[in-house]
Amino acid sequence: MAVFDDLILAGRESASLEYKRSATWSELRVSLIRTVLGMSNTRNGGSIVVGMVEEEDGTFTPQGLGSDDLGTFPAEEDFQAAINGFAEPFVEPAMDIHEHQGKQFLIVTVPEFEYEPVLCTKAEDRLKEGALYVRSTRKPETVEVRTTTDMRALMRLATDKALGREVERLRALDLLPAAPVTGDTDAEAFARQIEDI
Repeated sequence: MAVFDDLILAGRESASLEYKRSATWSELRVSLIRTVLGMSNTRNGGSIVVGMVEEEDGTFTPQGLGSDDLGTFPAEEDFQAAINGFAEPFVEPAMDIHEHQGKQFLIVTVPEFEYEPVLCTKAEDRLKEGALYVRSTRKPETVEVRTTTDMRALMRLATDKALGREVERLRALDLLPAAPVTGDTDAEAFARQIEDI
């Protein structure tokens, strides 16, 4: 898939993209769990690509995930169960094995939370019980919320989701007009809303 190729070729991490070196599941487990928790609390979620090597200038190059390392990773359901052993509410990251230029990469796609921000439910290594992890606005890393900037971004996301659910509820009760048809000009959308009222 071209989207997966784009993730591999981006070469630099961002709030929505993190690279990991080729390693076994047991070596990467805590780091992957922490990153999934942080990305789930970030607008639009993100992706993790396993099989990248960091260069001295901070860029990353595709190395691929060794078959011995790849064989240690659990099936998607077990991967999700491992993540959700630390997450409340649950998250549903997707796992894909993608081949790029003859090399294999594990790509984890993390959706943003559905209703409420995701908390870490237990401690282990670099995971702290009760912590709220996000992708930092300062640099591409997963951090516990400590700054007002990170907290405000998370609060805006949670508020936007709550407002969206309330608008849909009111529309379902016919207390708000239907959403404008995509492609309508502002004048057409306004005329349709007046007509509905």
